[in-house]
Amino acid sequence: MRKALMALACGAALLAAGAYTWFWGLPALRGEAGPCSVTVHCPGGPAATVYYYELTSDRFCRSLRIVYNPQTPARDSGVFSDLPPGQYRILCDGLELARVTVTWEAPHRELWPDETWPLAPPR
Repeated sequence: MRKALMALACGAALLAAGAYTWFWGLPALRGEAGPCSVTVHCPGGPAATVYYYELTSDRFCRSLRIVYNPQTPARDSGVFSDLPPGQYRILCDGLELARVTVTWEAPHRELWPDETWPLAPPR
């Protein structure tokens, strides 16, 4: 009886580990997950506002919402994470702000706004 319970517990553990691996591995097999990330900083502004960015490639589009408050300017960024290596475009209201490439050698990129990035209206 004890051996049967031990075998059942081991079988359940293996099944749980397999299900966990399959569930998290599936996006990687579809090319939707990876080790890369892109950090986007918003241009700020004089009043509290919300910025909406999109990261697009040939395979998908992801959205990012950054809540900006001038009283806490250190929180002016957001991260697109779990990206596969590739070339991406950063959009705001359909306007292309930048292009960025992440690779296995350089998996993390950080984008800072320039004078062409629009300021969002106060909320």
